[in-house]
Amino acid sequence: MASNFTLKEGSQLYDLLSHSTQDIFFKTDGDGFILHCSPGMMRVGVDPGAMLIGPHLTDLVEPRHEKEVRRSLALALGGITPDKPVEFRLRDNFGERQWFSLKLTPAFDRTGWVYGALGVLRCITDRRELEDRLFVKSMTDPLTGLANRGAFVSMLQHLVQRQSGGSMAMLAIDHFKSINITHGQRAGDVVLSAVAKFLRKVLRQDHILARSGGGTFVVLMPHDMEERAKRIAEDVEYQLGRLSKEIDWHGFPVSARSGVVGIGGCVDTTIREAELALFLAKARAPHPVQLGLALG
Repeated sequence: MASNFTLKEGSQLYDLLSHSTQDIFFKTDGDGFILHCSPGMMRVGVDPGAMLIGPHLTDLVEPRHEKEVRRSLALALGGITPDKPVEFRLRDNFGERQWFSLKLTPAFDRTGWVYGALGVLRCITDRRELEDRLFVKSMTDPLTGLANRGAFVSMLQHLVQRQSGGSMAMLAIDHFKSINITHGQRAGDVVLSAVAKFLRKVLRQDHILARSGGGTFVVLMPHDMEERAKRIAEDVEYQLGRLSKEIDWHGFPVSARSGVVGIGGCVDTTIREAELALFLAKARAPHPVQLGLALG
């Protein structure tokens, strides 16, 4: 049995592989310009049959990924095979904005000199879209469509690290457990969904709304200091009470109480202080608030 393919056999084998796989094979020169490629390169808007010298490898790549691709290419052209593939998205002018995984290795001549790079492109759009969907699902409350507690804690951590101040409100539906026990979980779900819709409508776009769990919602107000945030929370309570006939279930009213604190230097401390403020608010009798002072 022959230990090596002849040049012709190697060419035929390459042609066979390039037509029977979704992977795209290519070779660059010593500057990173594509010299030869498999027919699959048509998928990224490059016609192998029409090119004398193809585009530079980085021409295919969205600007935000260009630095990673250049680093991987520099390693390959320096005689080093990169440890892991680079994932990037195509530029707009190279067809659909698909995701690809790029593997590179040096191309050596018979003397051991690196004259270019050999590469494989593999489309990973389906995988990336699945990962994106799973990420969104992992950060979203399935009932209300709001951010969940995990997402809220991550966003609060970001605000704490920025040390830019702001406030956090924790708002709880009154007697939510009793609603579930007396009228059933479906009634509780209806109330939660309705309150979430109401909060989306009345809060400003720069307010970050999430469901913390049970009948409790949290609002991050990065641009509102504590006193103003308290007035906003009071307005929300007032408006919710006025609109409770539109979002009730079997005739019971819907109301809520809130606790507001400034965002401090620690995530855990901020959450504990908000929980304490909410507890104290529940212990106090409701007070009248003039509508519209803070939400506009």
